[in-house]
Amino acid sequence: MLRGAGVRLLVDVRAHPGSRRHPHGEFAAGAGRLVESGRGTRLAMMCAEQHPSGCHRRLISDWLASREIEVEHLIDMRRSEPHVLTKGAVIAAGLLTYPGGVQPDLDIG
Repeated sequence: MLRGAGVRLLVDVRAHPGSRRHPHGEFAAGAGRLVESGRGTRLAMMCAEQHPSGCHRRLISDWLASREIEVEHLIDMRRSEPHVLTKGAVIAAGLLTYPGGVQPDLDIG
């Protein structure tokens, strides 16, 4: 599936089990490394959940979209979907927020 999608680098975003307790600090550092790792190559993120709508990959994808980085979700061998911002997410001047209590602000730089 990854070869067929042209993926050259696979990143396991499950690598930090403490992320539930301190998601913002780990996310900020990890997201920066993710962007740097993916420069000039097609990168895929993997996690335990198949569909990103029920996974923290959705929030990572929102953040990437706020940086004008194209995100495509590989759902299965035959299907992919372009990322659509999480309902309620707002990008203004490069800052991703979730107003109205959907999620806390993710102003991580």
